[in-house]
Amino acid sequence: MVIRVNHNRYASKFRMIALNVVFSLVRNQRLHLLILFVIAALTTAFIACGPASVQATAITSDSLDIQVDHTVQIRNGGLTVINDTVKMYAKGEELEFESFNLGFPFIYQSGLNDVFAYDSSNQQLDVKSDVGLGKIGFYGVEIDFPQVIKISNGEHYDFTVVFVFSDLVSSSISPFEPEPGVEWITSNATFPAYPSLTQEASVVNLTIVFPSSVKFSSSSFEDEGIEFTNKTIADLQFFNHTKNNLESFAYKPSWLEFEGRGESFLVIEAKNIKRAITIESARYLRLSDSYEITSKAGRLSELTVQLFRGGYEVTAWDAFERPFKEQNLRIEPGNATTPTNVTLAFSSPYAQNESARFELTYRVPWEGVIEQNDWQTYHITLVSLENLNWATRKLVVTLTLPEGARFVSPSDSGVVQNSAFQEILTFSYYNVTPFQSLSLEAAYEHAVFWASFRPTLWAGTAAVVLSVLALFWRAPRPAAPIPTILVRPEELKRYVDAYEQKRRNASELEALDEKTRKRKIPRRRYKMRKKALESRLSVLSKDLAQLREKLQTASPKYADMMRRIEIAEAELEGIEAGIRRTETRYRRGEISTAVYHKLLEDNYRRRERSKTAIDGVLLRLREEIA
Repeated sequence: MVIRVNHNRYASKFRMIALNVVFSLVRNQRLHLLILFVIAALTTAFIACGPASVQATAITSDSLDIQVDHTVQIRNGGLTVINDTVKMYAKGEELEFESFNLGFPFIYQSGLNDVFAYDSSNQQLDVKSDVGLGKIGFYGVEIDFPQVIKISNGEHYDFTVVFVFSDLVSSSISPFEPEPGVEWITSNATFPAYPSLTQEASVVNLTIVFPSSVKFSSSSFEDEGIEFTNKTIADLQFFNHTKNNLESFAYKPSWLEFEGRGESFLVIEAKNIKRAITIESARYLRLSDSYEITSKAGRLSELTVQLFRGGYEVTAWDAFERPFKEQNLRIEPGNATTPTNVTLAFSSPYAQNESARFELTYRVPWEGVIEQNDWQTYHITLVSLENLNWATRKLVVTLTLPEGARFVSPSDSGVVQNSAFQEILTFSYYNVTPFQSLSLEAAYEHAVFWASFRPTLWAGTAAVVLSVLALFWRAPRPAAPIPTILVRPEELKRYVDAYEQKRRNASELEALDEKTRKRKIPRRRYKMRKKALESRLSVLSKDLAQLREKLQTASPKYADMMRRIEIAEAELEGIEAGIRRTETRYRRGEISTAVYHKLLEDNYRRRERSKTAIDGVLLRLREEIA
């Protein structure tokens, strides 16, 4: 812990004393040596006591009162979560903190999976792991505050440190069967009863939490005569005890024993989990989750896992790639905020410490996962793994793009692999806990014509094969002349005039909507005017479609012009949709003002290019008329 104490009021006294010492030493016969000594002493004194100085001072209970809420939660699944909420009260002079150190006995270090901290406003704090506490036998962490914390007399500052452990709960099968044919499990959870601090704590409130599905048997606290108050809320049991005047560097390994039916409390270790995500062109994602799970507490006959939000069409496969029977697969559909739960009943229960391997495949809709920025750019955001109640030793997530797509901005932590027509992004994580937010985010480009790539490829291949066969079976014949359909200038003029009228009506409809939003036009007049414009646009669209079809069949030159107009119109639709999405994201506060203006500028620039392309085609048609 780093602490600052104000010494400004003592600075002037130190300066006066130092100057008196200088004057007295000047009169001494060893002047030259003593002056050097005084200069060194003055430098040290002014550095230590100047107005802008900072001095590390040992923490004592006279200047700082520490109180801790120490909560030990033993979760179904085998994780042990310890929350230390530290409350620091200043006594006397103002105290300033840059960091705070605490920890636990080193014997628990091998089971530590994760540690994080936050203050009373839920702001995340930086944590340095494996730091010294100044005494052997302890594992320490340093909590760094974002700015210097100042605590005046009588005030306090709170923050919470969370330690996530695995392998602190061991289980064994009881030789006695209270119920015939029912496996009875006895579990033992070990944990530090108190936090290890570098200073005495005046009060430590110890709370032990575990599921109400098991029954408390005994604990190490009984031998010390420590009594707990207990209560049950919902599906949890709470045991409370208050410890006064906890000494510094508290070393108190403790244990708790409880028992219950085999399925009432699980201790699970996920050795390997692999999630393969494939983006399909049909606007859905195909997921395949494979698990390697080991039960550390008795047999494993049933297990519930969570799928990604919105999962549907779920199928399950065992280690031998055999599908689960319908009666062994129970699915609880979720919604936009709740993941889908799947309960697997194994036909042959797995023994303790035996690995169970299975795979789940399902589909997930695009909505809420993939956002289309324009006609060919997409952005995907999803959680690598939904909340599980156990530790995962290794998690591998792969993201496969559709054929023809490529990553624009993949995550720095991923590895991109290239194949003939696809790119795959792979992420690897280790010692994953439910408290870690493993978000996968990437942007990619995918042209719309790639959806028909394979059908076109097969059709082209078939056409080539048929053409080669025809060459062998038939003699070459002169090609029949391609009929040319004459297009009158009046028809070209009708097309150009109708297209320009359509653009004017669309602009007028857009201006009408803008006036309505600003309440510059009565609602009834708006509806009548909008209905008239939409009716006129519908008639113009039909006329343009007929004229376009005639021009396309007239000659390759006109067909190319019509194709260029269609491409530009499709781009304009995508750009307008992108502008609307950008404005919606900005109103929701998802993007900053700078990003908002940058995206709008890019879309406006692309919109002008598309409009220029259409104007160029219309200009060529006018030249044909002339």
